[in-house]
Amino acid sequence: MKLTNEEKDKITCRVVDSLYEKLANELEYELQEHESFPETNDAYMDLFNEMTVKIVKYMRSELFQPMTNEDLK
Repeated sequence: MKLTNEEKDKITCRVVDSLYEKLANELEYELQEHESFPETNDAYMDLFNEMTVKIVKYMRSELFQPMTNEDLK
């Protein structure tokens, strides 16, 4: 199967959008299980953003084994 670079880019964007939506939904669920933040609370959004970055870094480190502590910083 051959795809053009434009086709690859479109597929990549759709998959990234889907993965981010899933990540956001799961993270929101997990955070709500531990704390009761109003959705408009700046502290909640800061925590959400911090955790999102940490999760993406962890996922990246898992792709490029061996995982090091440096990857998670």
